[in-house]
Amino acid sequence: MTVSAALIACSNGLGHVRRVLMIASELKKVGHRATVFAPKSSVQKLATSLPVEINFCIKDFDTVTSAKGLRDGDPRVLDWEQRLPAIDSFDLVLSDNLPEVLAVRPDAWLSGNFLWHEVLYGISDAYFQRARDLLETYKPRILTYGGLSVIEDVSNLQINECAIPNPKITRCRTPRDSLLITCGTGGEVELVYKDFVESLTKDRVKPFTQVFVEPKLVPRNPKKWISPASFTTTMFGRTLVAICRPGFGIVSDCLRYKIGMVNVFEQENKEMLRSAQVLQSEGLGKTSSDLNSALVAACQYASDPYMQELQYSSATQFLERKYPKVVDVLLDLDNPNSTVK
Repeated sequence: MTVSAALIACSNGLGHVRRVLMIASELKKVGHRATVFAPKSSVQKLATSLPVEINFCIKDFDTVTSAKGLRDGDPRVLDWEQRLPAIDSFDLVLSDNLPEVLAVRPDAWLSGNFLWHEVLYGISDAYFQRARDLLETYKPRILTYGGLSVIEDVSNLQINECAIPNPKITRCRTPRDSLLITCGTGGEVELVYKDFVESLTKDRVKPFTQVFVEPKLVPRNPKKWISPASFTTTMFGRTLVAICRPGFGIVSDCLRYKIGMVNVFEQENKEMLRSAQVLQSEGLGKTSSDLNSALVAACQYASDPYMQELQYSSATQFLERKYPKVVDVLLDLDNPNSTVK
């Protein structure tokens, strides 16, 4: 039986879109049909860096999710599902961390390591209450990834832990001598990161030969050792350590490429706080209170082979934990009575 799946991405940041694209790719590989609902601009951006063939349907759809909109109670953010095209014909529906889909598809899967109503300080009462009511009413199944979930209240959720959906990579035999500085696309610390990058006025940031910087953070007249980050296999293959916000996308990439992480983020963001705590407890990264301290920590890491070996070992062991594949869980392939084979 061929399954048709609608996969809806929260548009706040690229991590959600990345994950949905990976799930669509895995479904396609085993003979099923996937339609991704996500901003085309985000898909196009990821298509240039993610080693995945986009050979499935893309519907240009923006949930317009933002921290500001969720705090202000913006109706377009709170009631995004009312703008969805009809999805009743799909066999399977998955929404990446937005429970409002349950209002139109009560059988939908949720996906993600956090839920907005739990992690965002100052979120509107209307959003908070509606999210809780939907979860209490429908008790949905939710995919969480790699043991990194920070969801607190699981009483109305059917938790299904899965492996982080990552593409296979071919390692490049290039020196790992570079630093990555990225704040992602969904955060509220962009200006802080931008000011920090502009303050890097020395001839070099030793011991790094190159500093890859989130494109929107690159100064107008950058130093020759500053390059816009391409987020490609080649760039990650050269990156030794990253100064970043610990969102799902960059954490997935850093784990996959065994890159050290120094996390700097807005302290009022519970998702980032809990993610950073989990990473630190697993020996996969450390948290700095500010970007200058983070740079010192990154330089220390780059000069310490023992710390690098420890990171490599911790990341390898973490990724080798036996979680089921997303597709196997969604299609219930471990169930002998499943009709999907």
